[in-house]
Formats: sequence, structure tokens, C-alpha cells
Amino acid sequence: MKKIAKKIFLTIIALTASVTLYAGKAAALTMINIPILVVEDVDDTPFPDPVTINYDFENYNISEFTIDTAGQLKAIILCKAGARTTGNIWVSTDRDGKRLIGDIAKYSGEKTEVSWFLEKGTYYLHTECENYPYETGIALLFEKAKVEEKEIATSFSKGNFLTPDKVAMNYLTNENPNEYYFFEVKEKSTVTINYSFDADANLKTDTGYCSLYDKYGVLLKEGTYTSADKGLKSIDYLLEPGVYYIKLSGMKGNTVISYSCMFYNITLTADTDGKWTDEGYYVYIDTSIDYSKISVLCFDVKDSLIDNDVLWAATNPNYVSLEGERFLAEKSGVYSIRITDKNGYNTMAKINITNIDVTKPKVSGVKNNKIYNKAIKITWKDEESGINDKKTTLNGKAVKSGVKISKEGKYTLKVYDNVGNYRTYTFYVDFTAPTASVENGKTYKEAVTVKFKDNLTGISRIVLDGAELSSTNPIYLYANGEYELELWDKAENYRKITFTIKK
Repeated sequence: MKKIAKKIFLTIIALTASVTLYAGKAAALTMINIPILVVEDVDDTPFPDPVTINYDFENYNISEFTIDTAGQLKAIILCKAGARTTGNIWVSTDRDGKRLIGDIAKYSGEKTEVSWFLEKGTYYLHTECENYPYETGIALLFEKAKVEEKEIATSFSKGNFLTPDKVAMNYLTNENPNEYYFFEVKEKSTVTINYSFDADANLKTDTGYCSLYDKYGVLLKEGTYTSADKGLKSIDYLLEPGVYYIKLSGMKGNTVISYSCMFYNITLTADTDGKWTDEGYYVYIDTSIDYSKISVLCFDVKDSLIDNDVLWAATNPNYVSLEGERFLAEKSGVYSIRITDKNGYNTMAKINITNIDVTKPKVSGVKNNKIYNKAIKITWKDEESGINDKKTTLNGKAVKSGVKISKEGKYTLKVYDNVGNYRTYTFYVDFTAPTASVENGKTYKEAVTVKFKDNLTGISRIVLDGAELSSTNPIYLYANGEYELELWDKAENYRKITFTIKK
């Protein structure tokens, strides 16, 4: 539906006839004023009846006008059907037409449309006909800018401040074709910048740019806007705390800009009362991040490795599976949680689990099922929940680390920590060598049956006159002669017996 134009005329100042120089030649001045019609949309309003300028005697016309706000001035130049009229039209800030706004435009044919994007102020519209004696009709429309800017001419050092989630409207003109903003990020966040240009007010070949810079003026990211785009477009970037700048350029007319932050708030809560336990418990992940993936490693990951996808892969032996937004911590250690947001940016949080003890106590000085032939000293420790002295026993009696064992016997040691992890050791202390039923140095006058005995660990080896016996069964000896018997038990205790049979 066509918008209704408001017939509001801006200030037009008539000029008296004079001689003005343009392009080095004298030009006679026509003094016909061209009114300006203020409308809601210069591209969607029927243009008013044009003012006819007859170039029978003069070929140059000036209109002075003042506008109280920025906006788009559109000129429609009409010539008679079939006429070959050509000319020039331009806007300047001086009466002589030398300080041009934009470029000098050519008009020709039956209809030509030309636009300027102007700041508030006083301007001069110049028209020059190159063909004599044709007449030209000119109509002017003006669309006010939608602006909220505090600074008209902006730069990196003098821009308009942007507030999060608040839309700012501005206007790019021929005089100020770039618009600068600045904003501050106080926490690490992904910033999404929404922007739009008035594509309909620009040429199809024009491209608008939304550029994000850091405080040093380094370009971080840039988005474009073409005549085919409609509505808002956006760019996003992961920013550390600091001040940043936005530049809008490339197209003229109305612009819209806003930004929002997705803060990287991550809260990790462990489902524990803090007491030592030998069972795992859940850690819950609460985050404001609009994420695409969460990965967990039972490993203290360096910040420099946050983007190493191989490290965070499920094939890593330290990888911890997720159950929704929680994971089961099964042992003490640092758990690193990487959250990938919807834009592919990664952030990391860590939690140090310190009260899960799944490690058995460390015992030194003895080994399970080992046999010792000398006194031993046994120590133990537990670096997590600690030793439970009440449950730690040697042959059923409570003992403490550092116990010394110098008596022969079979022993069972049980060492417990405070959450129930334990180690059991069965061992022997044996100082006594095996014995035989013959006496060392004795002479027997008859055949003898030799029997072998070890009261604790058992006989491991028997050698008679240099020949090793295959069993510990009794042996029968009847031949005269001197015999040498060697015995070893499993504790490596050794006995040598020499005897003689002389019948």
C-alpha cells in the first residue's frame, strides 16, 4: 500500500539572479525555486507535480534549502517525450557549487532519478541544462532519517556507545559514509552483532559492511549486506573482556545495529558431602552457554590444548562419558570440562575431586607368599583417606606401621585404609634349616634309613654325595663308606651332615 506523503516543505531560500562559474565557463542563473515534499518513503511515494524550468534563455538554476534532520533527498528529472535533453545535477554546501556532496549526476531521456544522503544543514541544489532551448521538470522528495545518534561525525576515537541488547538506529550520508560504535565486554562471551542497511536506497552493486575491531584497530570479523538481503544479518565472535569497535560502511541511508552476549558461565557441582569414599559420585554441569557439545577428561588439560580435538576425542583413555549434563567421577583427580558453543567456540572449566579413594594402601618390606630367613621390618601408608589402625592386623592383632618381625612363623598381614580398601599378605619367617634322622660326624655299624624333616616352610632340595635326590621320601643306606648329606628348605636355610657306615 502506498504511503501517504506529508506535504511539509523544508526551508527554501530563493536566490537573486547572478553569474556563477561552473567548469570554467559562465552560466546564466535561473531563479526558480523547487519545493521539497517530505514523505515517509521516497521509493514508495508518487512524486508530486514537477516544477518546470524553462531553459530558453538561461541554462543554470540554484535552489537553497535547509533541512533540520538527516535524510535522503531524491530528485526526479523529467524531460519532454522524444527530447534529447541532457544536463547535470548536483548538491553542494556552498553557493558556488564547488564543495560537492557526492558526485555530479547526469540526467537524460524522459526520466532520471538521483539521490543524496544528507546531514542536517543548509545545501544548494544545482541544475544545468546542456541543450538549448528545452525545458525540464524537477520534483524533490525528502525522507527523514531514523536516527538516535549522539555523534554525527564518528571515528574510532569518537564513536557512539552501544548498550547490550539495545537497538541503535543511525544514518550514513555522503558527508559521513562511515559510522563507528564501541562497546565493552566485562566477561568472556560470544558476542552476536545484528545489523542491517537500507538496501533499497542504494544501488544494486553496493555492498554494506559491518566490521568488528579490537582496541588496537585489528579487524576481527566482517559481515556484508547486499541489495538481495532483507532484515537483520549477524556476525558473532568469541571475545575476552575489553573494549571493541564496530564500523558500518559501504551503503548509505538508515542502519540498524545491536549486540548481545552469550556469557560463558559454567557451574560444576559435585554430589558429595566432602567425606572420604571409595565410591564414585556425579558431577553436575550447569551452564548458560548455548552449546553443541560437552567433553570431559579426567586430566588437567592446559589452556593451550583446549582446541585440540584429538585430545578431547572419546578414544582418549582419560575420556569420561556423559549422562546428559552430568558425569560420574570414579576417582580423585582434576576433571576438565570443555563446552563447545553453537558457533564452534570452546571454553573450559575444571573441578578437582579429592575425596574418592579407590587405591589400596602401599606396603613396603614384605611381599605376599614370600619366605624370609631373617628378621624383617614392615611399613605402610595411604596418601588419600589414610590408614585405619583399628582394622590393620598381623595374625589377628592390631599393629602399626614399622612393625618388626624376628620370630619364626607363618604370618598374615591385613592393611586397611579408612574407606575399606585393603591389602592382604601371607608370608613366612624361617631361620631353621631342615633336619635328618642321622647325626653329623657319627659312624653307624649297620644300615640306616634316613628321614628328612622341616617344621615350617618345607624342604626344597636334598643332595647326597653330590647327587640331588628327586624327592623328600626316606632313603635306605647299607653300603660301608662316608656319606655327605646337604639339605635346603624353602627359606634357603642350609644344613650339612657328614656320617659313616662301617659294618
